[in-house]
Amino acid sequence: MLADKNIDHWFDITQFRQPAPFTYGSLARTMTAVRQDGATQLDFSVFKSFSVVERMRVEFRAEAFNFTNTPLFGSPGTTFGTPTFGVVTGQENTPRQVQLVLKVLF
Repeated sequence: MLADKNIDHWFDITQFRQPAPFTYGSLARTMTAVRQDGATQLDFSVFKSFSVVERMRVEFRAEAFNFTNTPLFGSPGTTFGTPTFGVVTGQENTPRQVQLVLKVLF
């Protein structure tokens, strides 16, 4: 594995080669080390209710999805011999989203 893993070189593609015709390769059927990283995402919300008058209440809510704006990269290309072999070409999650809500209850 590469010490400086990035989306252009997710794993060391120089360690792979095409086996001779009509022979089996030496690679295992699955390699978990070349797959995408685990998903980590932090969502955050704050709620506050205010009493305006006796029969009226206001509720404020702020919610943030993917609060730390951490990207979750997609799987790298795993088809040997293609230009995208070992390259991550997409992102699996959405960027930070924030929504503010003001609700009046009467």
